[in-house]
Amino acid sequence: MVEAQNCPAEPDQKTSYSFSEQIDPETGVPVGLAPIELVYREHPEFFSLAPGSKYHDVGVGRAGSTNFFLDKLPPGVCKTLALVTSEPHPEEGFTRICEELDGRVASYKFFKESANKVVVSEKDCALITLINMIHLVPEAERIELIRDAYDSLEPGIGRLIISTTFIDEWIPNKDVLLFNNGLTRAVFSGAKRSGVDTRSLVERLKSEGLVMWSVKEYLERIGEAGFEIEFPASSSELMTMPCTAESYHLIAEDRSWLDHTFPGIDYVLAKDITRKALASMLQGRDLDYSYPLPRNTLVVVARKL
Repeated sequence: MVEAQNCPAEPDQKTSYSFSEQIDPETGVPVGLAPIELVYREHPEFFSLAPGSKYHDVGVGRAGSTNFFLDKLPPGVCKTLALVTSEPHPEEGFTRICEELDGRVASYKFFKESANKVVVSEKDCALITLINMIHLVPEAERIELIRDAYDSLEPGIGRLIISTTFIDEWIPNKDVLLFNNGLTRAVFSGAKRSGVDTRSLVERLKSEGLVMWSVKEYLERIGEAGFEIEFPASSSELMTMPCTAESYHLIAEDRSWLDHTFPGIDYVLAKDITRKALASMLQGRDLDYSYPLPRNTLVVVARKL
């Protein structure tokens, strides 16, 4: 039996309660927003809004991305904005987040609806953001979402900003590839020991799992909708999300993540299998939760012509 002290110590939950709150020490922003922060530093003009503009953050989550974009604006501009956020499955305690957002802008509306339904109804937006969520949208609806976003933006000035790490090219180097392959094997071994029918799980993943697009397909779909792509300049210009092993530990709290990685499996069981597999991988390689596991990330800034 493995002694407890030989296992990697779990991350300090007081400093990293959830993935959305895990801070990247290099940029000082949450890990999931670090790629967008790097784009902002290079092109701050993409993030400017005129007074009185409407901003829609789709899939608001815990409002990390919403506050990130609002923080980039002068307070005087922020107080004049019409803010719209939408989230089909808001977390517990979201009412307080809504109250905080309401205090930052001139007007605020929240919709407990799917991305497609709200985007098509909220017109005349100066900015629509789809941050770390578009990969959760089924493929056919994903294409519609991009087209509807185009229709809902103001001509000539409206921008769509997308960020996702769920792309075919997400693996940045051999170390991450080897770790991911080992973790996948450990997860399936743990699932089998826990009584999960892994053959059925594989079949469900094929039919219900995340459909990842290549960078080329994202850029083509966005261009086909009528957008002018301002960033990236080419399909090889990817950003890096500075994830660590701790990121994988924390994301196991996310039900939407587990719904797609363990479709049809009880949430508590799926979380337990994931975390035990990760701990086993780290222990076997004498690593801890700070081990870097960066992910290539696509950030797109597109303007409506």
